[in-house]
Amino acid sequence: SYELCLYKLGGSDSKSSRSYPLCPGCYNFPPFKDDAAQSTGAESTAAADGGGGPGSARRAAMCLRCPMPEIHPIIAKLRICACPETEAEGGVLMLDPAGGPGNWRVISTRSSLIFYLPKSVISAKVLDREDDDGCRLLSLEFHKDQTPLEGGATKHVASLLNDELLEGMITASHGSTSMRRRGGGRGGGRGRGRGRGRGKRMTEAEMKMSFHGF
Repeated sequence: SYELCLYKLGGSDSKSSRSYPLCPGCYNFPPFKDDAAQSTGAESTAAADGGGGPGSARRAAMCLRCPMPEIHPIIAKLRICACPETEAEGGVLMLDPAGGPGNWRVISTRSSLIFYLPKSVISAKVLDREDDDGCRLLSLEFHKDQTPLEGGATKHVASLLNDELLEGMITASHGSTSMRRRGGGRGGGRGRGRGRGRGKRMTEAEMKMSFHGF
């Protein structure tokens, strides 16, 4: 048996860093065919670019994205939905396991896209329930003195990409570029949602235009 580890990407700036769970046993001896294929593909690409031997190629691939395949149980349990930028490659958005009060974020497994949840969120958990579009819901708890919910409520179940309350509170970044999602700030009467957002869901093209390249 092996202890699970956290693999952290990014420098000392905690805002731009992201963390992924890592199973040393499965990384060194991939039990999934897809994982082995990914490694072979990464090594072939690096070799074609003159990146050195298989060992250096594998290390380079690990440095750029999540070291575990998306089908691995430790990734699957944190998975929220497909990544709008890398869905064709199998990329997903997942809850950063190293998050904590005031520092919860949702990260991509195959790109530097990061969604920052409001600093007033003290607890975040991915639920097994899904919204109408197949996106797993998030159970959020706000600080009692900073809650945007009506009547001082602190708990809210929401869809990451389709919730009116979160829409004006989430900040996204891609590399050195960051912006706040458009929408209202305080929840008002919208804070009582049951997790399925009531606004229009953003298309993949709209998300790319919103969070990448601007």
